[in-house]
Amino acid sequence: MFNIPIYQKELASMEKLPEGVIKKILNFITLNDQLKYGLTNKYYYNLILTQLIDLDLSGKLIGKNIQIAKKLEKMPNLTTLNLSYNDIGDDEIQKLAQSLEKMTQLTSLNLRSNNITDKIIQIIAQSLKMLTQLTSLDLSYNDIGVDEIQALAPSLANMTQLTSINLSFNHIGDDGIQVLAPSLKKMQKLIILDLTRNNITGETMQIVAKRLEKMPNLTTLNLFFGDDGIRELAQSLEMLPSLTSLNLSNNNITGDTMQIVAKRLEKMPNLTTLNLSNNDIRDRIRELAQSLKMLTQLTSLNLSTNKIGVGIRLLAPCLANMQQLTSLNLTYNRIGDIGIRALAPCLANMQQLTSLYLCLNDIGDIGIRALAPSLANMQQLRILDLSNNYISDIGKQALKSINAKFDLKL
Repeated sequence: MFNIPIYQKELASMEKLPEGVIKKILNFITLNDQLKYGLTNKYYYNLILTQLIDLDLSGKLIGKNIQIAKKLEKMPNLTTLNLSYNDIGDDEIQKLAQSLEKMTQLTSLNLRSNNITDKIIQIIAQSLKMLTQLTSLDLSYNDIGVDEIQALAPSLANMTQLTSINLSFNHIGDDGIQVLAPSLKKMQKLIILDLTRNNITGETMQIVAKRLEKMPNLTTLNLFFGDDGIRELAQSLEMLPSLTSLNLSNNNITGDTMQIVAKRLEKMPNLTTLNLSNNDIRDRIRELAQSLKMLTQLTSLNLSTNKIGVGIRLLAPCLANMQQLTSLNLTYNRIGDIGIRALAPCLANMQQLTSLYLCLNDIGDIGIRALAPSLANMQQLRILDLSNNYISDIGKQALKSINAKFDLKL
């Protein structure tokens, strides 16, 4: 542990050290030491407060120590502030808000999981108006509802530099989205939008879809709107030419909606990450397979928990052509031995694959024997998950004989 009282002279001489060196010093100084000596030792005070540009106080329970809130206003060069997973109460938020107003250089603010109440959001909203340089804002997991969104909306509308906003796991709902929509319209530079788990229905999704069409720079989209909502959204996907990451997991997407989504995916050649896990796409495997042929840049594909079954035989030839794929997740699809025998030859062609998840797929020794030769040729594979299948000692021996370098989970 770095002992501040002993090294006060050394700290005095370090006042003008480069940021990288300061960060290394800070790694040895506990938060309690910072609080105790930050205002009493002027050299240490200058070193920490005036030169620091990146501050991570995640999980430090700053709501229990108001000194940190006071210190923040002494950090004029701060650009990144992480206050996630704290216990910020009504009494402490006033001091914190006053500090935030003075951080005009701030570009990234993380307030994730802070139990923000209506009263707190009203105070924070006023402070956010001053943060005109902000490019990243995380307000996820905060029980934000329509009242809080109404307080935030005017401030968000002024954040024209935002490239990333995370409002996932709140309670925005249909009414809140209608309030938020005009603000989203002004975020022309947005590249990451996360509205996952906000109780938004299909009818309101039309409003979101129209706003998405005005976001040509969007690269990452995480949405949870259910089958009806995704059907409405699908019409707008082809209007997002820059999209590289699409997460539509846990939406209960069924056959008809999957058919619409599949058609839109064909026109998204820049996708590198696609997550369709925990839906029900078994009836539209053929359409999905056609779409995957067009996604030649994919590096990560998650199709877990989709009841694919023997439909894997339709997907396998497409997967074989995905030369850039590094991660493939087919967990809990009941592929079985028949399906794995169809998949195995295709896996041999996926030379860039580093992670393969096949757990919970009713795979037995027959399937493992068919899979083993392909695994032997996958030189880049580092993680193979075959847990919760029906593999006996015979199958395990077949896997061990490969003498591969990957981590094996059985």
